[in-house]
Amino acid sequence: MRIIIYIMKRIIVAIDGLNFSASTVKYGAFLAASAKADLTGIFLDDINYHSYRVYDLLNEEERVSKNILKRLSKKDEQTRKKAIQEFEKICNRAKIKYKIRHDRNVELEELLTESIYTDLIVLDRKEPFWKREEKIPGSFLKGVLNNMECPAVVVPSTYKAFNKLVFLYDGSPPSVQAIKTFSYLMDIFCELPLEIVTVKQSENYPDLSGKYLMGAWIKKYFSHATYTVLQGDSESAIVQYAETQKNNALFILGARRRGIISHWLRESMAEALIQRVEAPLFIVRY
Repeated sequence: MRIIIYIMKRIIVAIDGLNFSASTVKYGAFLAASAKADLTGIFLDDINYHSYRVYDLLNEEERVSKNILKRLSKKDEQTRKKAIQEFEKICNRAKIKYKIRHDRNVELEELLTESIYTDLIVLDRKEPFWKREEKIPGSFLKGVLNNMECPAVVVPSTYKAFNKLVFLYDGSPPSVQAIKTFSYLMDIFCELPLEIVTVKQSENYPDLSGKYLMGAWIKKYFSHATYTVLQGDSESAIVQYAETQKNNALFILGARRRGIISHWLRESMAEALIQRVEAPLFIVRY
C-alpha cells in the first residue's frame, strides 16, 4: 500500500481580468483541491493593457475624447471586478483556500518573478494577455515556457477533469525530470493509469539505455503503468496519438533550456501539442 504524505504547496493561476478564462481557474482549483494546496489568482493588470485601442477613443471630430476614455476605462474596471468574483465563486465551490494578487507591471516579467517562489503555474493555452490576434501559442505563453523557474500546466479552453496520465519519454534527463517532478508535486495522481509513450524513428533512436532503471523507478511511484512505442516521425506520431485520447489525459513532458523540448520532443512538437491537442500539458523546464 502506497502512503501519500501531503505537503502544503503553492499553485498560481495567471488570469487576464479583461478576458477571464473559467477553464484555467477550474483546472487550478481542481489541482489545488487534489494536492491540498493553496491557490493564488495572479491578475495581470498591466496599467498599459486595456480592452480598447487608441482609435476607439476618437470622437466624431477624430480627436481623443476624455469622455469616451472615461467610459471605456470604467467598463474595463467593471470587467475586472467581475473576473475576481468569478474566480472567488470557482474557488468557493472547490472548497479551497485562495488568495488574490494584482500585478500592475509588465505581465511577463511579473509572472516569471512569481515562478521563482511557487510550485506550479497554470496557464490557458490561448491566453495572449495582449489585445492583438496571435497564433497559438502566443508570444506571452512562449515567453513563460522559455524562462519559467517552476513547472507549468498549459490547459485547454474547456475544462475536463483528467483520469489518465501520458508520459512522453525519450530517455533524456529532461523527460525523466518531468515525471519525477510530477510524482513529487502531484503524488495524489500517481494512482491513475500511466501510459509511457516513446517514438522509435530508427533502430537505435532514441537512446533508451536507461529504460530498465526508468522502469524500476516507475514501479515505485505508479501503480498502473503501461508502455507504448510509436513508429515514424516523432511530431506526427505523438500528435496523432494525442488526438485519440478523447481529452481525458494529462500529458507530462520535459523541456530543455529555452523551451526546446528534449531530443525528439522539439519546440515544434510542444507548439503542435498546444495548437492541436485539447488536453492539459504538464511541462517541466530542465
